[in-house]
Parts: sequence; structure tokens; C-alpha cells
Amino acid sequence: MRYLLLFLCFSATAAEKEIYINQAGNLNEVTIVQSGTAGNKIQGLNGATSSSITGNSNTVDIKQGSSSSVSPNLIEYAILGGSNDITLSQDRLDAGGQNTGSGGDHDIKLDVDGFSNDILIIQRSNAGGTVNGHLVELEVTGDSNVIDLKQIRADTKTIDGTVTGDSNNILVRQRGRATKDLEFDLIGDGHDLEVTQAGEGEHSLDITLTYGTGSIDADLTQDSHTQNFSYTLEQTCYSSAGCGVSVTQSD
Repeated sequence: MRYLLLFLCFSATAAEKEIYINQAGNLNEVTIVQSGTAGNKIQGLNGATSSSITGNSNTVDIKQGSSSSVSPNLIEYAILGGSNDITLSQDRLDAGGQNTGSGGDHDIKLDVDGFSNDILIIQRSNAGGTVNGHLVELEVTGDSNVIDLKQIRADTKTIDGTVTGDSNNILVRQRGRATKDLEFDLIGDGHDLEVTQAGEGEHSLDITLTYGTGSIDADLTQDSHTQNFSYTLEQTCYSSAGCGVSVTQSD
């Protein structure tokens, strides 16, 4: 059975463009494009907890254009289900390419509860010096999810993530100017975490790994010619086969 419940509310003011979304069903395709420079928002009527995509094998493609530090782009909602293909692009053209003339801040708050979801998040800005920069708050509960996080070019980059379950694959890339900060908790077995911080600006990693009976593979790289590196790594490993972590710092 295939069914869809989709509630959208658009703000008509010049200052903001808002979509409130609540969808349930399987095998649906949703494409949303918000262009412009002020207050692109996708959320729930009562905040993130009331904005959700519930079901399996859905395809969701959200693109938000240039924004500003006064009215940043915002995406906040929950994904409940399995085998969903989710792409969240902040600072993209309608056709999906990079908006090379844009700048501004981007916020994403995403809660994923399910299995075998494929999630791509891209935050990009070409103009530095804004107030808050790029922020991703991510909480994942489930198994075998693939998560690709990219924060690119100028502006401060911050990611705060928690993944609980088994065999999740997480790839994080923070590149370009300004400070890069990553805090990540991995709980469970068989996770694969790969992190790269590169470019101007200080690099900070705070990683907590908690294993059960199977190990976690973590590959952490910090690369800059001019700035300071710091990382904190805390492990709790119960695997008789041991646990593998690789850390590279280069200038």
C-alpha cells in the first residue's frame, strides 16, 4: 500500500520562505527548492519534533539557496523508517550546482531513527565573516545507515553528532577557511567513521567511541599549513579482537 500525507505551509513575506512538512508513506518522491537570501526554513509547526518523514524507500531532495547571518537557512525534522534516500543541500542552485556568489549561515537539525538510510548533507558558503557559520546537529538510532556530511568553503563549521546502533558508515569532510569543530559519539559495533578537517582555521576533534563485542574503525585526519590542531579521543572497547583508530595530523 502506498499513501501520502503532506502538509505544506508557505510564507508569502519577502523576508522569509517557510515550509512546514509532515509526511507519511512509502515510495514517495519529494523535491523542495527554496531560493533567495533571507530565511529559508523547513521545519515543523511546533519545532523539529513535529516535522517528520515517516515510512520506507522515500526519496527526498531539498535545496536551499543563498542565505545571510541575520536569517540563516534552517532545516529541522525527523526521518523515521528505512531505506530512505535523503539529500539536504544548503547553498545550491535550482539545478543542484554550486551557487558561487552566495554567502551566509546554514543550520541543520536532523533526527534519524531507522535502518539502511542514505543521507547526504552539504553546507557551502563562499563569503566568510558571518556570525554563526554552518551547524549540523545529528542524532541517528539504527543500523547500516550511510551518512555523508560536507561543510565546504568559508565560515565556521560545527558538527555535533550521536550515532547509536551497529554497522553505520559516517564520512565527514570540513574544508576551507575558518574554525572547524567536530564532536561525535559512536555507540555500538561495526561502525566506520572517516573524518577530514583541512584548510585555514583551527581544527578541533572530540570523538567518543563505545564498543560492544565488535570493533569500530575510525580514521581521523587534520591537515593545515598555518593553524593549530587538537583532538580528544575516548574509547571503551570490549572486543577481544581489539579496536582500530588511525589519527593523522599534517602541515
